Amino acid sequence: MEYVHLLKIHLISLFESACVLCWGKFALSMISTVVVFLLGVENSMLFAALVTLITFDLITGGLMVPFKIGTPIESVKILKTVSKLVAYSLFISAAHLTENIVPGTTFIDITALSYLALTEFVSIMENLGTLGYSMPQKLLNRVKELKNER
Repeated sequence: MEYVHLLKIHLISLFESACVLCWGKFALSMISTVVVFLLGVENSMLFAALVTLITFDLITGGLMVPFKIGTPIESVKILKTVSKLVAYSLFISAAHLTENIVPGTTFIDITALSYLALTEFVSIMENLGTLGYSMPQKLLNRVKELKNER
């Protein structure tokens, strides 16, 4: 009798795990569908690259620079990074959706992504300079020029 009871418990546990896994897969597929709709298939990888640059900026500017100069790491910088991700997502989504609505505009979302990527790259370069690594001033100036041209 004990064996049947244990078997029932394990089967129920297995069923619950399967349900959780199914709902997790369902939620993930829904999220990816929304992301592809808002960003476009071609921009999804570019957006992932932008998120990586934002993460590098957080690591260099929000964690490494304060450690180097001896100031405390502030949680407000992490919150600013999260709000930056939300704002950038809205901006890129708006650019992509506008491009889909207005005929003949095939450059808006790429231009928005390029501008934001250059902004993050400049910030990372400046953070590395603050950390004491030599950054070629010519390169930094050229990237800033490119950013201003966009």
